[in-house]
Amino acid sequence: MGYTVIDIIDNLICIEKKGYNMFKEISESCKDSKVSIVAKTIANQENKHIQYYENLKENIETLDKEEIDFFIYDKVSSRIQQFKFNMNITEMTNIKELINFSIDFEKENLALLIDIQGQLIRKETDTSVLAYNVIEKIINEEKKHIQLLNPYCK
Repeated sequence: MGYTVIDIIDNLICIEKKGYNMFKEISESCKDSKVSIVAKTIANQENKHIQYYENLKENIETLDKEEIDFFIYDKVSSRIQQFKFNMNITEMTNIKELINFSIDFEKENLALLIDIQGQLIRKETDTSVLAYNVIEKIINEEKKHIQLLNPYCK
């Protein structure tokens, strides 16, 4: 059995869980209660993403999923692992730093997703396969998260 979009989603769920834990840790370790509350709110948003990915996965479980070429999956998986490795917590002293950190994290996550989607295309007809379209849905969800945070960035 080869790799499918479900395997990619599982890896993306790991990123969201790590993001949740990262913001939860910021919330718990920050001395400023305002920063702590905002970090907890952002952590909850990451948790909503986890649920979104889980629901998406459930919805496509029964569909006929195309196998992803091993070479392509290897590149995608490597890129995801590299992204997870580079996820680091920095100390936040105010809400502006936290919001900017969160927006940067979401933009990097969005760039990763766009890269993954690009890896899935080898020919023009690849834009109609399930994996490509599922990643497109995830990209749109991540864009919404960035739009949610942008008004607070000043």
